[in-house]
Amino acid sequence: ASVTDKVYRDHLPPENEVTETDHLVEPLLKQAETDPAAAKLAESLLITLAYEFAGGHQGDVASAYANLRGALQAAQRLIAQGTMPSNLDAQVQATFAEVSHLVQDNRADEASALVDRELARLDEDEAEQNAKRNQARMRYLETAFDLARTRNDPKRAAGHILAKLKLDASDDLFDALREEQDRWYVLGRDKGLGFDLDLSIALAEAMLEHAQTPDQRGSALLVLGASLQILGARQSGPDMLQRAITAFEQALLILSFERQPLNWATTKSNLGGSLASLGQRHSEPALLLRAVNALEDALLIRTRASVPLDWAMTQNNLGNALSSLGELRLDTSLLQRAVNAFENALLVFTRDRMPLEWAMAQNNLGVTLQTLGLRFSDPNLLERAVAAFEQALLEWTRDRVPLSWAGTQNNLGTAQASLGRSRSDPAMLQRAAIAYERTLLEWTYDRVPLDWAGTQKNLAVLDLTFHRLSPDPARLVAAKEKALSARQVFQDAGATAYLENVDRLLSQIDAA
Repeated sequence: ASVTDKVYRDHLPPENEVTETDHLVEPLLKQAETDPAAAKLAESLLITLAYEFAGGHQGDVASAYANLRGALQAAQRLIAQGTMPSNLDAQVQATFAEVSHLVQDNRADEASALVDRELARLDEDEAEQNAKRNQARMRYLETAFDLARTRNDPKRAAGHILAKLKLDASDDLFDALREEQDRWYVLGRDKGLGFDLDLSIALAEAMLEHAQTPDQRGSALLVLGASLQILGARQSGPDMLQRAITAFEQALLILSFERQPLNWATTKSNLGGSLASLGQRHSEPALLLRAVNALEDALLIRTRASVPLDWAMTQNNLGNALSSLGELRLDTSLLQRAVNAFENALLVFTRDRMPLEWAMAQNNLGVTLQTLGLRFSDPNLLERAVAAFEQALLEWTRDRVPLSWAGTQNNLGTAQASLGRSRSDPAMLQRAAIAYERTLLEWTYDRVPLDWAGTQKNLAVLDLTFHRLSPDPARLVAAKEKALSARQVFQDAGATAYLENVDRLLSQIDAA
């Protein structure tokens, strides 16, 4: 065992008190042993950081480590700055040296308190030259941000960014905040990092506090809603999506059709997306109909001639809402309208110009074709769905967009499973099983619990299908275990339609 293993085991509680977090720390530490970001950190510090970012991840090593890695890099910077040359005065240099020592000694709280005291001293010292004071203050704020990063405290980190921006861009603070918010939002959206999305929400809330005009307030509500929408789509509870809907509705009270038509249309489009997500989760046609109406409102302004990219994105979102509503209402005309909307989006989202958006529309088109294929028992439509998902995976790769890649793998598995059942084809069913297992590499319980549960349910259906083709009691045991795991998540989330679906599946397993 490595030294890290020994130190970790020395810190473990008695066996009967070991928690899920304790079990997750060990694989995090093993991964850290080969990571340059952790190479020079003391074992005790590594263990503290691992515990900080393991909490709540329910065995999801990939997600926990993705968030932990930013803290490891921050800790490296904090330690290194103690010996870096600087033109700052001796007292500031001594403070950085002490921060470095405290972090190495796993005393980040004391380091944060020290930096806070030094920031207060600079504010009170009116005799010190402004330029010199601001230079020191900027360095302290950068240090304070890294300390907040190591402590997994996005709200505190946002406060340090705001203070830094006040020094950097006091004349244009709102726009500077907007730029920072967008940077963290994109990182959180594309890489699935919870810390980054939480930080983007805190920065959007700071934008609201510093908005000077109604238009700025409307803009802040719009970006706040966007961050809440992404986070809400990944969480099992409805609270974040409800907050996103509220933010968009408040923005629409400010961003009028007449004065800010493009921002009004953007807000309508995002509102439609949030309503659709909530409507899909709870199988509520009324919410999905509101989503369709909001998206069609957005298309009054977002025309292909004036804003082709926005038009295509709204067509894509409209297709999603129509597809879900058509599936709930058993209405093939709505499903065909959804196909038309996705095909409209693909007129603009071409692979050479916009590969990621092209992949998204291909994926969504595949979902609707699959629904139609099941409705009409048409293998040709299912084959078109499989082809659409395989097209999407050419650009939605795991390294570029891990959560989207996982979603398409799940969809591909479902289409292949449907084809395998219609043809009694074990080879096609095995391809579906491989796609589902790939899905679970990124769709983990902690990151996206409802999606994880959906894939568990899909695997249970697949086990039942294998059993029906070639009876095997072990398949039934596995199917029931997966279905019950999914059911617990659906029950906790209040996802009644999903709950009813998995209960029907459990009845079929029991009957088999």
